[in-house]
Amino acid sequence: MSIKKSLLVIFVSAFCTCGLFFGCFFLMQWSAKLQRASGIEKIVLHTQESELLSPQLFAYYLGLSANTLTPLVDFDLSPAKSELLQKLPLKSIRLKKRKPDQLWIAYELKRPLAILGNASNTLIDTEGSLMPYKPFYSPKKIPTIYLQQERQMQEEELACCKRIFALLEDRELTILDLRWICHASKAKRGVVVALGTEGATHTLRLTVEGYEEELLAYLQLKKRFLESNRPYILDFRFKNALYLSS
Repeated sequence: MSIKKSLLVIFVSAFCTCGLFFGCFFLMQWSAKLQRASGIEKIVLHTQESELLSPQLFAYYLGLSANTLTPLVDFDLSPAKSELLQKLPLKSIRLKKRKPDQLWIAYELKRPLAILGNASNTLIDTEGSLMPYKPFYSPKKIPTIYLQQERQMQEEELACCKRIFALLEDRELTILDLRWICHASKAKRGVVVALGTEGATHTLRLTVEGYEEELLAYLQLKKRFLESNRPYILDFRFKNALYLSS
């Protein structure tokens, strides 16, 4: 092969290589620019919950707006997940980007255990933590719990609450007062339970040490009290005696 042909081959090869390189470079630039131009226009929600949260609610807490679209490629999922777990009563959440303009969110809500009577618009979940009521949950017929302070339930309070809930039917239990369960004075410690049974309210004053046995004793006597259809206060705090008033 002559020198001219060799130089021509080298020149053509170099030209094609440079053209391919710049073509790929500009294609990548154009693709990145196109991705950045694709803003998040739709939030797609997936959940098994009966309580449905609106896409607008997620958009609000994520700072997303239809007027100023956030590029999908620039949206960081990790801080967005942390923000939603902090602001919403969520047990779990997953986020994914779906090209060209969708944000996919799967979530599970915390389960409400009771209403906190010490505060407004506050629920207690099954782990004893506080969470907002409205607008995340529809009106519920669940018991009201009173604590000494507006705070997360302590281990002893939560254990007592779950045991009492298990012993009593949810439809009967209306109030559980735990304000005195950890009182410094042993004589003042106790648990108060209010039951709405067929129109008559039964209020039980129980000891911290023996509330389970005392509740079982009440359940055995309950039919007798229901026959009179009158409200009763049953005080189990006296040793070997039951104080009854109506």
